Amino acid sequence: MSTMPSKPSIVTVFLIVVMVVVVLMSGLAIYSTVSPRIAGVEKTTIWSTETVTKTSISTTTITETVVSTKTLTTAYTTTATTPITYTPPTTPPPTTPTETTPTTTPPSERVNLGDLDGYMGKTVTVSVYLDYIDYDSDLRMYVLYISDDTGSAVAIASSSIVREVIDPWIVGCGSKLDITGSVVYSEEYGVYVSATDIAIVETASPPIITVDQALEEEVGLIVVIQDVTVLNKTETRGGNWILYVTDNTGTIKVFIPSSVVRDMPEDIKQVIESGGPVNLAGYLDVYRGEKEVIIYTPNGVST
Repeated sequence: MSTMPSKPSIVTVFLIVVMVVVVLMSGLAIYSTVSPRIAGVEKTTIWSTETVTKTSISTTTITETVVSTKTLTTAYTTTATTPITYTPPTTPPPTTPTETTPTTTPPSERVNLGDLDGYMGKTVTVSVYLDYIDYDSDLRMYVLYISDDTGSAVAIASSSIVREVIDPWIVGCGSKLDITGSVVYSEEYGVYVSATDIAIVETASPPIITVDQALEEEVGLIVVIQDVTVLNKTETRGGNWILYVTDNTGTIKVFIPSSVVRDMPEDIKQVIESGGPVNLAGYLDVYRGEKEVIIYTPNGVST
């Protein structure tokens, strides 16, 4: 008769369970010891004083079994990190506007023409008489021949200044002017005034003369010729007008620059086209040996 295998006793099962628990606890202790730092936290394992639990189980085969367990205490030490502090931008204190003193150009010094060479590069004002007027086609500027009691010189001015200030119907040669500008030098004109401003102090009326008298007068003189008939009118490629006029005492050429033609009143242009009569105000010049009247302002022709 065969013998049935005996069932494991309850004690044996319990021992097996205890042994499994001990193995698991040992594995957990090893894992805790070797685990790395994570996200700035260091894990430190601290073992407490050993606590021993004794279990005595009486069986037929096992007299006493001692199971030792250890109480595991785990502590976490946090690695300190420097906190990030947000500092809001500071608003600068309001600034108080400071008052600024406007800069003013110092007044120019009044000097005599005889002393100009001592003021090279400086701004001066000269009180002078207008002797003659001319035009420098290279500079495209007007040349005013001037004088005072100490000498003579020239002042060179732009077309805009001359046309605005020296009205040929009113301001003739011999008029007194205050001319302001810097003192400069050139081989052609010597020491002269580069004019930035011209003021009329006293006017001398231009002479009213006939054509035959104009043919005899000096170049540069501002004159008025009345009641002339336009015999011929031509226009150059540059837009300049060339007229030939007469007053029954003679015939003289009249030159009107394109810049003046452009600004002349339309009704005056029509009168010129129809042959006049017109009145002229300008200065005398010679071109290629021929005397002519230069109309240098838009109002230089009237009816």
